[in-house]
Amino acid sequence: MPSINQFLSPGYDRARVAAAMQAAGLDAALLTSPENVYYTTGYTTLPSAGNPILHMLRTRLPFFSFVTKDGHVTLFCWDFSTLGMEFGADAVIGFNTYAEALQLLGAFLENNVPPGTRLGLESVCPRFALSIVDKNAGGATLVDVDPVLDEVRLIKSPAEIAYLKRGVEIIEQTCEELYGLLRIGMGRNELTREAKWRLMKNGAEGISHLTFCFDQANPEFDIDERLDPDHLVTLDLGAIYKGYCSDNRRYAYAGTPPGELIETYGKMVEIIDGVGEAMKPGVSYGELWDLALDLFAERRLEPAGIINKTGHNIGLETEERWLDNDRNAFVREGMVINIEMYTHVTTGSHIGDEETYIIGKNGSTRVSNLPRIIRQIS
Repeated sequence: MPSINQFLSPGYDRARVAAAMQAAGLDAALLTSPENVYYTTGYTTLPSAGNPILHMLRTRLPFFSFVTKDGHVTLFCWDFSTLGMEFGADAVIGFNTYAEALQLLGAFLENNVPPGTRLGLESVCPRFALSIVDKNAGGATLVDVDPVLDEVRLIKSPAEIAYLKRGVEIIEQTCEELYGLLRIGMGRNELTREAKWRLMKNGAEGISHLTFCFDQANPEFDIDERLDPDHLVTLDLGAIYKGYCSDNRRYAYAGTPPGELIETYGKMVEIIDGVGEAMKPGVSYGELWDLALDLFAERRLEPAGIINKTGHNIGLETEERWLDNDRNAFVREGMVINIEMYTHVTTGSHIGDEETYIIGKNGSTRVSNLPRIIRQIS
Protein backbone atom coordinates (compact mmCIF):
# COMPACT_ATOMS: atom_id res chain seq x y z
CA MET A 1 0.00 0.00 0.00
CA PRO A 2 1.47 3.40 -0.92
CA SER A 3 2.20 5.86 1.87
CA ILE A 4 -0.63 8.38 2.25
CA ASN A 5 0.90 10.33 5.12
CA GLN A 6 4.10 10.76 7.03
CA PHE A 7 4.19 11.21 10.79
CA LEU A 8 7.44 12.69 12.03
CA SER A 9 8.47 13.84 15.47
CA PRO A 10 8.07 17.62 15.66
CA GLY A 11 11.12 18.02 17.86
CA TYR A 12 13.44 15.00 17.84
CA ASP A 13 17.03 15.90 17.01
CA ARG A 14 19.15 12.79 16.55
CA ALA A 15 22.46 14.56 17.14
CA ARG A 16 21.33 16.33 20.33
CA VAL A 17 19.79 13.16 21.78
CA ALA A 18 22.88 11.12 20.92
CA ALA A 19 25.17 13.71 22.53
CA ALA A 20 23.03 13.83 25.67
CA MET A 21 22.93 10.05 26.00
CA GLN A 22 26.67 9.73 25.51
CA ALA A 23 27.31 12.47 28.07
CA ALA A 24 25.18 10.50 30.54
CA GLY A 25 27.08 7.30 29.77
CA LEU A 26 24.04 5.56 28.28
CA ASP A 27 24.27 2.90 25.60
CA ALA A 28 20.54 2.80 24.93
CA ALA A 29 17.15 3.72 26.41
CA LEU A 30 13.77 1.99 26.45
CA LEU A 31 11.02 4.62 26.49
CA THR A 32 7.42 3.85 27.42
CA SER A 33 5.70 7.16 28.30
CA PRO A 34 3.32 8.68 25.72
CA GLU A 35 5.29 11.95 25.78
CA ASN A 36 8.68 10.43 25.04
CA VAL A 37 7.46 7.86 22.51
CA TYR A 38 5.72 10.68 20.62
CA TYR A 39 8.79 12.90 20.94
CA THR A 40 11.21 10.30 19.57
CA THR A 41 9.03 8.75 16.84
CA GLY A 42 6.06 10.93 15.90
CA TYR A 43 3.74 7.99 16.67
CA THR A 44 0.69 9.81 18.05
CA THR A 45 0.58 8.26 21.51
CA LEU A 46 -0.73 11.41 23.18
CA PRO A 47 -4.52 11.80 23.38
CA SER A 48 -4.15 15.36 22.09
CA ALA A 49 -1.93 14.71 19.06
CA GLY A 50 -4.31 13.43 16.40
CA ASN A 51 -6.65 10.45 16.85
CA PRO A 52 -6.71 9.56 20.58
CA ILE A 53 -7.31 5.85 19.85
CA LEU A 54 -3.61 4.91 20.14
CA HIS A 55 -3.54 6.38 23.65
CA MET A 56 -6.84 4.78 24.66
CA LEU A 57 -5.63 1.31 23.60
CA ARG A 58 -2.26 1.62 25.33
CA THR A 59 -2.98 -1.04 28.00
CA ARG A 60 -4.03 -3.55 25.32
CA LEU A 61 -1.65 -2.53 22.54
CA PRO A 62 1.30 -0.81 24.27
CA PHE A 63 3.97 1.19 22.51
CA PHE A 64 7.71 1.50 23.08
CA SER A 65 10.64 3.43 21.68
CA PHE A 66 14.19 2.06 21.83
CA VAL A 67 16.88 4.69 21.31
CA THR A 68 20.59 3.90 20.96
CA LYS A 69 23.50 6.15 21.90
CA ASP A 70 23.85 7.23 18.27
CA GLY A 71 20.21 8.39 18.20
CA HIS A 72 18.87 5.43 16.20
CA VAL A 73 15.19 4.82 17.04
CA THR A 74 13.13 1.63 16.89
CA LEU A 75 9.37 2.00 17.34
CA PHE A 76 7.29 -0.89 18.74
CA CYS A 77 3.59 -0.39 18.08
CA TRP A 78 0.24 -1.81 16.95
CA ASP A 79 0.94 -3.17 13.45
CA PHE A 80 -2.49 -2.41 11.99
CA SER A 81 -2.09 1.28 12.90
CA THR A 82 0.97 1.59 10.64
CA LEU A 83 -0.73 0.55 7.39
CA GLY A 84 0.05 3.10 4.70
CA MET A 85 1.90 5.30 7.19
CA GLU A 86 5.50 6.36 7.67
CA PHE A 87 6.87 7.38 11.05
CA GLY A 88 9.94 9.24 12.22
CA ALA A 89 11.70 6.08 13.37
CA ASP A 90 14.54 4.18 11.77
CA ALA A 91 12.77 0.86 12.25
CA VAL A 92 9.23 -0.22 13.17
CA ILE A 93 8.34 -3.51 14.84
CA GLY A 94 4.62 -4.19 14.73
CA PHE A 95 2.32 -6.48 16.71
CA ASN A 96 -1.41 -7.05 16.97
CA THR A 97 -1.84 -8.52 20.47
CA TYR A 98 -0.59 -7.71 23.94
CA ALA A 99 1.14 -11.10 24.19
CA GLU A 100 2.88 -10.54 20.86
CA ALA A 101 4.06 -7.10 22.02
CA LEU A 102 5.72 -8.60 25.07
CA GLN A 103 7.25 -11.45 23.09
CA LEU A 104 8.73 -9.18 20.42
CA LEU A 105 10.07 -6.69 22.95
CA GLY A 106 11.67 -9.51 24.93
CA ALA A 107 13.33 -10.99 21.86
CA PHE A 108 14.59 -7.58 20.78
CA LEU A 109 16.11 -6.82 24.19
CA GLU A 110 17.75 -10.25 24.33
CA ASN A 111 19.41 -9.61 20.97
CA ASN A 112 20.29 -5.95 21.42
CA VAL A 113 21.07 -5.45 25.12
CA PRO A 114 24.09 -7.58 26.03
CA PRO A 115 25.38 -7.83 29.61
CA GLY A 116 27.09 -4.65 30.73
CA THR A 117 24.85 -2.36 28.67
CA ARG A 118 23.91 0.86 30.44
CA LEU A 119 20.20 0.95 29.68
CA GLY A 120 18.10 4.03 30.41
CA LEU A 121 14.57 3.60 31.75
CA GLU A 122 11.98 6.22 32.68
CA SER A 123 10.84 6.49 36.29
CA VAL A 124 7.28 5.78 35.08
CA CYS A 125 8.27 2.60 33.23
CA PRO A 126 5.39 0.12 33.82
CA ARG A 127 5.90 -3.07 35.78
CA PHE A 128 5.30 -5.37 32.80
CA ALA A 129 8.09 -3.67 30.86
CA LEU A 130 10.42 -3.87 33.86
CA SER A 131 9.68 -7.60 34.06
CA ILE A 132 10.67 -8.04 30.41
CA VAL A 133 13.87 -6.09 30.95
CA ASP A 134 14.68 -8.21 33.99
CA LYS A 135 14.04 -11.44 32.09
CA ASN A 136 15.63 -10.60 28.74
CA ALA A 137 18.24 -7.97 29.59
CA GLY A 138 19.06 -8.90 33.16
CA GLY A 139 22.75 -8.22 32.69
CA ALA A 140 22.18 -4.55 31.89
CA THR A 141 22.86 -1.73 34.30
CA LEU A 142 19.65 0.28 34.63
CA VAL A 143 19.96 4.08 34.65
CA ASP A 144 17.35 6.81 35.13
CA VAL A 145 16.90 8.40 31.70
CA ASP A 146 14.43 11.10 32.83
CA PRO A 147 17.06 13.85 33.25
CA VAL A 148 18.41 13.19 29.75
CA LEU A 149 15.06 13.39 27.94
CA ASP A 150 13.79 16.23 30.12
CA GLU A 151 16.87 18.31 29.31
CA VAL A 152 16.79 17.60 25.57
CA ARG A 153 13.08 18.45 25.33
CA LEU A 154 13.59 21.91 26.85
CA ILE A 155 15.02 23.20 23.55
CA LYS A 156 12.21 23.46 21.02
CA SER A 157 12.40 23.02 17.27
CA PRO A 158 10.77 25.61 14.96
CA ALA A 159 7.79 23.25 14.56
CA GLU A 160 7.36 22.88 18.33
CA ILE A 161 7.54 26.65 18.78
CA ALA A 162 4.91 27.11 16.08
CA TYR A 163 2.61 24.63 17.86
CA LEU A 164 3.02 26.43 21.18
CA LYS A 165 2.36 29.83 19.59
CA ARG A 166 -0.76 28.46 17.96
CA GLY A 167 -1.90 27.18 21.34
CA VAL A 168 -1.56 30.68 22.81
CA GLU A 169 -3.61 32.12 19.95
CA ILE A 170 -6.36 29.56 20.63
CA ILE A 171 -6.36 30.38 24.36
CA GLU A 172 -6.61 34.10 23.77
CA GLN A 173 -9.41 33.78 21.22
CA THR A 174 -11.32 31.56 23.63
CA CYS A 175 -10.70 33.86 26.60
CA GLU A 176 -12.02 36.82 24.61
CA GLU A 177 -15.20 34.86 23.90
CA LEU A 178 -15.60 33.87 27.55
CA TYR A 179 -15.45 37.52 28.63
CA GLY A 180 -18.67 38.09 26.69
CA LEU A 181 -20.43 35.21 28.43
CA LEU A 182 -19.61 36.03 32.05
CA ARG A 183 -22.54 37.26 34.12
CA ILE A 184 -23.40 37.58 37.78
CA GLY A 185 -25.08 34.40 39.00
CA MET A 186 -23.36 32.21 36.41
CA GLY A 187 -22.21 28.79 37.59
CA ARG A 188 -18.59 27.74 37.12
CA ASN A 189 -19.70 24.43 35.57
CA GLU A 190 -21.38 26.37 32.78
CA LEU A 191 -18.26 28.45 32.19
CA THR A 192 -16.13 25.30 32.09
CA ARG A 193 -18.42 23.66 29.52
CA GLU A 194 -18.33 26.78 27.36
CA ALA A 195 -14.54 26.92 27.59
CA LYS A 196 -14.14 23.27 26.60
CA TRP A 197 -16.14 23.40 23.43
CA ARG A 198 -14.85 26.85 22.46
CA LEU A 199 -11.23 25.75 22.82
CA MET A 200 -11.91 22.83 20.48
CA LYS A 201 -13.95 25.01 18.11
CA ASN A 202 -11.07 27.46 17.92
CA GLY A 203 -8.57 24.78 16.95
CA ALA A 204 -7.31 23.02 20.08
CA GLU A 205 -6.74 19.27 19.85
CA GLY A 206 -6.85 18.84 23.62
CA ILE A 207 -7.21 20.68 26.92
CA SER A 208 -4.53 20.63 29.59
CA HIS A 209 -6.39 22.61 32.24
CA LEU A 210 -9.26 25.00 32.99
CA THR A 211 -8.19 26.54 36.27
CA PHE A 212 -11.16 28.81 36.82
CA CYS A 213 -12.06 30.54 40.05
CA PHE A 214 -14.71 33.00 41.20
CA ASP A 215 -12.50 34.10 44.11
CA GLN A 216 -14.07 31.46 46.35
CA ALA A 217 -13.73 27.71 45.75
CA ASN A 218 -10.69 25.57 44.93
CA PRO A 219 -9.83 26.19 41.25
CA GLU A 220 -8.24 22.77 40.73
CA PHE A 221 -11.66 21.09 40.79
CA ASP A 222 -14.77 21.78 38.73
CA ILE A 223 -16.90 23.06 41.63
CA ASP A 224 -20.17 24.71 40.62
CA GLU A 225 -19.77 27.89 42.60
CA ARG A 226 -21.85 30.90 41.58
CA LEU A 227 -20.41 34.21 40.49
CA ASP A 228 -21.46 36.73 43.12
CA PRO A 229 -21.13 40.51 42.84
CA ASP A 230 -17.77 42.01 43.77
CA HIS A 231 -15.75 38.86 43.08
CA LEU A 232 -12.66 38.36 40.92
CA VAL A 233 -12.86 35.85 38.07
CA THR A 234 -9.67 33.93 37.21
CA LEU A 235 -9.48 32.50 33.69
CA ASP A 236 -6.44 30.23 33.45
CA LEU A 237 -6.70 28.13 30.27
CA GLY A 238 -4.51 25.45 28.76
CA ALA A 239 -4.91 24.60 25.07
CA ILE A 240 -3.11 21.64 23.54
CA TYR A 241 -2.16 21.76 19.87
CA LYS A 242 -0.42 18.79 18.22
CA GLY A 243 0.38 17.50 21.72
CA TYR A 244 1.96 20.77 22.94
CA CYS A 245 0.51 22.58 25.98
CA SER A 246 0.10 26.36 26.02
CA ASP A 247 -0.87 28.17 29.21
CA ASN A 248 -2.09 31.69 29.98
CA ARG A 249 -4.15 33.60 32.57
CA ARG A 250 -6.43 36.65 32.51
CA TYR A 251 -9.00 38.24 34.87
CA ALA A 252 -12.48 39.73 35.03
CA TYR A 253 -14.48 41.27 37.88
CA ALA A 254 -18.18 41.08 38.75
CA GLY A 255 -18.86 44.78 39.12
CA THR A 256 -16.44 47.69 39.38
CA PRO A 257 -12.95 46.46 40.35
CA PRO A 258 -11.56 48.11 43.50
CA GLY A 259 -8.77 50.59 42.89
CA GLU A 260 -6.35 48.55 44.99
CA LEU A 261 -7.00 45.48 42.82
CA ILE A 262 -6.38 47.38 39.59
CA GLU A 263 -3.23 48.99 40.98
CA THR A 264 -1.85 45.71 42.31
CA TYR A 265 -2.56 43.91 39.05
CA GLY A 266 -0.69 46.63 37.17
CA LYS A 267 2.30 46.15 39.45
CA MET A 268 2.22 42.38 38.92
CA VAL A 269 2.20 42.90 35.16
CA GLU A 270 5.30 45.10 35.57
CA ILE A 271 7.03 42.38 37.61
CA ILE A 272 6.26 39.71 35.02
CA ASP A 273 7.42 41.98 32.20
CA GLY A 274 10.62 42.78 34.07
CA VAL A 275 11.51 39.13 34.55
CA GLY A 276 10.40 38.26 31.02
CA GLU A 277 12.57 40.94 29.45
CA ALA A 278 15.58 39.74 31.48
CA MET A 279 15.43 36.26 29.97
CA LYS A 280 18.42 36.09 27.67
CA PRO A 281 20.50 33.03 26.81
CA GLY A 282 23.03 32.47 29.58
CA VAL A 283 21.00 34.07 32.40
CA SER A 284 20.53 31.59 35.25
CA TYR A 285 17.18 30.68 36.74
CA GLY A 286 18.60 31.82 40.08
CA GLU A 287 19.31 35.29 38.69
CA LEU A 288 15.70 35.59 37.51
CA TRP A 289 14.58 34.54 40.99
CA ASP A 290 16.67 37.32 42.57
CA LEU A 291 15.32 39.85 40.09
CA ALA A 292 11.72 38.85 40.87
CA LEU A 293 12.26 39.36 44.59
CA ASP A 294 13.81 42.79 43.91
CA LEU A 295 10.86 43.79 41.72
CA PHE A 296 8.39 42.74 44.42
CA ALA A 297 10.31 44.75 47.02
CA GLU A 298 10.49 47.85 44.80
CA ARG A 299 6.70 47.83 44.50
CA ARG A 300 6.18 47.03 48.18
CA LEU A 301 4.39 43.80 47.41
CA GLU A 302 4.72 40.44 49.11
CA PRO A 303 4.81 37.28 46.99
CA ALA A 304 1.83 35.02 47.58
CA GLY A 305 3.19 32.53 50.09
CA ILE A 306 6.83 31.62 49.65
CA ILE A 307 8.04 31.92 46.05
CA ASN A 308 9.10 28.48 44.83
CA LYS A 309 9.31 29.44 41.17
CA THR A 310 9.15 32.43 38.85
CA GLY A 311 7.64 30.37 36.05
CA HIS A 312 8.09 27.17 34.08
CA ASN A 313 9.18 25.77 30.75
CA ILE A 314 6.31 24.47 28.63
CA GLY A 315 6.06 21.89 25.86
CA LEU A 316 4.67 18.36 25.82
CA GLU A 317 3.80 18.96 29.47
CA THR A 318 2.20 22.08 30.92
CA GLU A 319 5.10 22.44 33.34
CA GLU A 320 8.29 20.80 32.10
CA ARG A 321 10.76 22.44 34.48
CA TRP A 322 10.22 25.04 37.14
CA LEU A 323 12.27 28.24 37.05
CA ASP A 324 13.41 27.95 40.65
CA ASN A 325 16.44 29.25 42.54
CA ASP A 326 18.87 27.03 40.60
CA ARG A 327 22.14 28.84 39.83
CA ASN A 328 23.23 26.04 37.48
CA ALA A 329 20.18 26.07 35.20
CA PHE A 330 20.24 28.61 32.41
CA VAL A 331 17.92 30.23 29.92
CA ARG A 332 18.79 28.97 26.44
CA GLU A 333 17.84 29.80 22.89
CA GLY A 334 14.89 27.72 21.73
CA MET A 335 13.15 27.51 25.10
CA VAL A 336 9.50 28.44 25.53
CA ILE A 337 8.84 29.75 29.03
CA ASN A 338 5.84 30.95 31.01
CA ILE A 339 6.61 33.55 33.66
CA GLU A 340 3.95 33.62 36.40
CA MET A 341 3.83 34.98 39.95
CA TYR A 342 1.17 36.15 42.37
CA THR A 343 0.42 38.31 45.39
CA HIS A 344 -2.51 39.02 47.73
CA VAL A 345 -4.57 42.18 48.17
CA THR A 346 -6.41 43.27 51.31
CA THR A 347 -9.76 42.38 49.74
CA GLY A 348 -8.66 38.76 49.99
CA SER A 349 -8.08 38.28 46.28
CA HIS A 350 -5.09 36.40 44.92
CA ILE A 351 -3.84 38.08 41.76
CA GLY A 352 -0.86 37.92 39.43
CA ASP A 353 -0.02 37.52 35.79
CA GLU A 354 1.18 34.81 33.40
CA GLU A 355 2.83 35.40 30.04
CA THR A 356 4.44 33.18 27.40
CA TYR A 357 7.90 33.94 26.01
CA ILE A 358 10.00 32.44 23.25
CA ILE A 359 13.74 32.67 23.82
CA GLY A 360 15.71 33.77 20.78
CA LYS A 361 19.41 34.35 20.22
CA ASN A 362 19.34 37.85 21.68
CA GLY A 363 16.55 37.66 24.21
CA SER A 364 12.86 36.90 24.76
CA THR A 365 9.73 37.67 22.77
CA ARG A 366 6.35 37.72 24.50
CA VAL A 367 3.75 35.92 22.37
CA SER A 368 0.72 36.28 24.67
CA ASN A 369 -0.96 39.48 23.48
CA LEU A 370 -4.43 39.66 25.06
CA PRO A 371 -4.61 43.05 26.88
CA ARG A 372 -3.62 42.90 30.55
CA ILE A 373 -6.71 44.53 32.04
CA ILE A 374 -9.34 43.32 34.49
CA ARG A 375 -12.49 43.09 32.39
CA GLN A 376 -15.58 44.48 34.09
CA ILE A 377 -18.72 42.34 34.20
CA SER A 378 -21.84 44.47 34.48
